[in-house]
Amino acid sequence: YQRRVHGRVFAYVLAFIYFVTSAIFLAAFGMDTKEVNTARTIACPAGWECRYHPFITTCFFDIFIALLLVLYVIFEFIARLLMECKHCSRAYGAFEIKKHESSECSSRPVSCEVCLKTTTAKEFTYKHRFECGHDSRRCDQCSLLIPEWNFKTHQTECPKWPVTCSMCDSAFAREDLPAHTAACPMLPASCEACGETFRAADMSEHSSTCGEVMVACDGCQKQFPRYKLAAHKRGCP
Repeated sequence: YQRRVHGRVFAYVLAFIYFVTSAIFLAAFGMDTKEVNTARTIACPAGWECRYHPFITTCFFDIFIALLLVLYVIFEFIARLLMECKHCSRAYGAFEIKKHESSECSSRPVSCEVCLKTTTAKEFTYKHRFECGHDSRRCDQCSLLIPEWNFKTHQTECPKWPVTCSMCDSAFAREDLPAHTAACPMLPASCEACGETFRAADMSEHSSTCGEVMVACDGCQKQFPRYKLAAHKRGCP
């Protein structure tokens, strides 16, 4: 980083020298042009005919190049004010930011080819690449390469690791367990009529025999708790 800062300072110094030199050259060009215009009005004592067109053309070409360079410097200055790296938030010119983001930024994400873990380029270079692959085991469930010292922790976090449902004792991948738990047939469920608790798989059978469930009389269509329906039917007109 310090080397990059020194490079920028050096670039700014060169830009300042360039501007000063350009100003001196433009002043010299103005003076030379004035002298050329003066020479045109004086007859040559040796009888030679002076041709000024090559000189004027060269001067205008130099001015054109200088203007292009000035426009480029202004463009880069504005670009540095408006553009910043999406990884480290540092300002860069329009012609260098893409290269910086893709291959130079120490904060850019990189993926380890061994364990497939994503880290920053700085962490990968100075830490991860020295640790990954040494004293490691490959997980049989997710195929990631895990350091030996962290393998037990990985077993408690691996989304592919088999776990057992505490209600039905069936085995599932850890990532599938929440969906199973919500629909497990052994999940406790309470009857809305009598308040008793049963397994979710038995709730349908219980509902068909629960005495507190409201049922309609075939004769008068009035609803009564199931345990009162027989007595009602004996006196139902």
